[in-house]
Amino acid sequence: MDKQQLLIAGIGFLGVIIGVISAAITQFIVANRMQQIQLRLAALDRRLIAHQEAFTLWRDILSNVHDVEANKVTVAECQVWWNHNCLYLDPSARRAFQIAYISASNHPSLLSVPGGSEVVKRNWEDIERAGKEIVKGASLPSLGENESKIVGKNE
Repeated sequence: MDKQQLLIAGIGFLGVIIGVISAAITQFIVANRMQQIQLRLAALDRRLIAHQEAFTLWRDILSNVHDVEANKVTVAECQVWWNHNCLYLDPSARRAFQIAYISASNHPSLLSVPGGSEVVKRNWEDIERAGKEIVKGASLPSLGENESKIVGKNE
């Protein structure tokens, strides 16, 4: 082999090495991105479930807020659920849900405060606000007119 053929063979070998390295890097980047996408999709599914569960609990709050014993049970359920799921809610829904169940726990005693109608009204608004924030936090398009009617009844 003369020098020119040896040079051509060396350049060819270098090209193969560069190609292998390039393919390995590309494969690593693609695998890493796929893993990130899979984790995001798994978290997305769990976040959607958490928002639905929070919405259901919020509806229970609305239903039970004026029944002192049922209200205590519902607030306790919300606190347990909160401890296990709050990080799956988006920040606005997380804050609004916590405020709602705390406000629900305070609501019966606020009703007995003489001249406290403004405080009761603000407390009730805190409870109601959670529904909108939970729905917004799920970041899903509306299912249609019926969904709006159900949420709208409590506004």
